[in-house]
Amino acid sequence: MDFTALEFGGVGVLVMVFGLTQFFKTLFNMEGKAVTGLAMGMGLLAVAGVELLQFLPEQAIPIAEAVYRTIAAGLTAAGFYKFAARNES
Repeated sequence: MDFTALEFGGVGVLVMVFGLTQFFKTLFNMEGKAVTGLAMGMGLLAVAGVELLQFLPEQAIPIAEAVYRTIAAGLTAAGFYKFAARNES
């Protein structure tokens, strides 16, 4: 399976995991192995979530996509902002 091509609702799962990891890393002041564990956990949850969506009723898919995109956009934007701000210094 090519995880770099995995997406849901038009949002790449790998990009979302990166952004979410950056966001939570900054929010909880995490470093080192804790961040590695966080990234792994986020990846597992993201892929499991996308895979489990096939069991939702067809009418619920657009709602799930909207919720996913909204959460992903907000948290990922915050994560990328923190990453960019840290690398500007």
